[in-house]
Amino acid sequence: MGKRVQPDWNRIFGTEFSKGTSGKNRCLWMPQQTKAFIERLATLSPRERQITALSGEGLSNKMIAQKLNLSEGTVKAHLHRIFCKLHVQSRFALIDAFARAKSD
Repeated sequence: MGKRVQPDWNRIFGTEFSKGTSGKNRCLWMPQQTKAFIERLATLSPRERQITALSGEGLSNKMIAQKLNLSEGTVKAHLHRIFCKLHVQSRFALIDAFARAKSD
């Protein structure tokens, strides 16, 4: 079997990632990151906010497209712009950051 490759957690989470005191990986999320994230949320268009919310509910691109009467390609394009505006690299990081901002 080949060598197991560790995921690049910094790239996935878009934040500093380190080993916690228990030896398990954890994401270091600072309060100023939450404030900056909330400020970046304000830059989203109403349609981007809709897509962010539906993505947060766990809907796939195809399901979002059907619900909003858009093509799947348009949803992908919106998500790409959302990721860029919010400085996240994936749907998981988007949902995680959004949940953290709501809990602070």
